[in-house]
Amino acid sequence: MGDAVLDDTQIAELKKKGKLGNIVSIRGVVYPSVNCASRALGVSRSAIHDALDRGRVDEVGLKKNICNSIKVTVNGITYKTIGEAARAFDMNYQYVRKRLMDEAWLARRGWVVEWPNRVPRRPKEKKDE
Repeated sequence: MGDAVLDDTQIAELKKKGKLGNIVSIRGVVYPSVNCASRALGVSRSAIHDALDRGRVDEVGLKKNICNSIKVTVNGITYKTIGEAARAFDMNYQYVRKRLMDEAWLARRGWVVEWPNRVPRRPKEKKDE
């Protein structure tokens, strides 16, 4: 059967034979196993298991890694990703990614970051003493 997606007749046939195993249904598509589903969706098996545990299996494989969609603008040049900006300045990706949270570091270098779907932080309220 390999990586084939199962239809209703195949599922019924496997039930009769007692060889149903661990089928997985994701967005209405039934896969014979987690392994087959992971290959078809381009995600890891653990991603599917995690989604099953959290009850969010219909979202697995849909979300793009947010770090791959963060645009960084430096000196008027917009880079599509953090990695692209890091390579342009011969910097380590992890270092740049960490520093993107440091607004003072960004300001000193003149970097502007476009955060997708990011809610701006509210300023901390001072407690009255």
